Formats: sequence, C-alpha cells, structure tokens
Amino acid sequence: MLTNRALAAAYASAHHFAVEVFDPATANTLMAALLVADLNTGGGPPHQHPWQDEAYAAIHGGLWRAPYQPRSALALAAILGYHAART
Repeated sequence: MLTNRALAAAYASAHHFAVEVFDPATANTLMAALLVADLNTGGGPPHQHPWQDEAYAAIHGGLWRAPYQPRSALALAAILGYHAART
C-alpha cells in the first residue's frame, strides 16, 4: 500500500484525524494472534449477521470512532501528508 504515493501521504497524516495506521509488522503480529485465538476457540461466538463476525475482536485503529466517513477525509489527509513530506 505504501508504494502508492497518495495513500502513503494519507497514511502519514492519519494522526491528524485520530486514526492510527499500523506498521505492516504490527498488523502481521495482530493477525497471527487472532488466527491462533480463532484456532483455539473455534472462531469465537457465532453472530447473527456476517458483519458482526468481522467486528468481533477487531482492532480498528480509530476508524470506527471517527465522526466522519474515512473516504471523506482521504483527500485532505493526502494533501497534509504531501505537505509534511516536503517540509
């Protein structure tokens, strides 16, 4: 994802929007821990709707508590990230 310059710039300025973008190594570790937990517990409790399966034990980095849609701030985040990279 970081080879795309616009996304890399947006990720670099995500902290301005109270969103944490995890390093790939951190995301890999978290996903491995969730896989081990799922294998040991049978995948967690069953849920009525498929989206609840995704939300169970999810680590959202702040996206779910933001007062706006993430895509609505993406362009502004990219502009802020480009500006920060140049200074």
